Amino acid sequence: MRPQGPASPICRDRARTEDFDDQPLGRTSMISCLRVSLVLGACAIAPLSACVPNSASVLESASAPVPQARPAEGPSPAAVAAIADKNVFTRDREIAAREVAKAADKGTISGSAAIDGLIEKHAAENDIPVELAYGVVRVESRYNPKARGRGVYGLSQIMPSTARSLGFSGSSNDLLDADTNLRYGMKYLKGAWEKAGHDVCRTAMKYKGGHRATRMTRSASSYCSKVKAHMAEIAKRKAAGQATSDISMRKDAAPATSTGS
Repeated sequence: MRPQGPASPICRDRARTEDFDDQPLGRTSMISCLRVSLVLGACAIAPLSACVPNSASVLESASAPVPQARPAEGPSPAAVAAIADKNVFTRDREIAAREVAKAADKGTISGSAAIDGLIEKHAAENDIPVELAYGVVRVESRYNPKARGRGVYGLSQIMPSTARSLGFSGSSNDLLDADTNLRYGMKYLKGAWEKAGHDVCRTAMKYKGGHRATRMTRSASSYCSKVKAHMAEIAKRKAAGQATSDISMRKDAAPATSTGS
């Protein structure tokens, strides 16, 4: 073991200050002192000319802030699928898998490229997961823009009074227009999503039963299972599509090889 030399003046002064304040050395201070001590110790052995030109840069690096980590990106389709596939009734999962696979034959999710585009547009405008938007619309109307229920209309099966509370001023039949319907239906879904703290089942409960709903009834639980089943299948399909796209891009980017004699 090498004998320890005296602490550097910078560290001694800092230690005195810390002792006076009766506070332990912080991690940053300890690291800075250690770096400076190592440099000064090296200078005691090496010629002065070997240390002086780099002393300023060494001191700067000792006090440089630690780089901050980049913020994490949103969940991937695969991650969404894993989350949404939990606590789902087997029958709901089977139905969702069958329907999503059938729509995939047409290159769509809902069975209509136009409706796909509108759902994704309004989901993005309201900052809600696109899989959630698809799941709710499918459970509410089976992607039928002309669907009617007891006082509810269109793709999102929204009530005219609810739409009016969000700025709608047309007639009830105007909610049978897909774009108009999703404009207000997705606004209402956004409110449910935020009030539920981004929990899928609580969001489904508040969309189905109203934003003030707090009790997860059997009906709300069944509704949630259906929504989550479709979310999971849609996310799986998106993940598979992304993987296929990545493979195609790599093939296109690969250099061509000649096979000439």
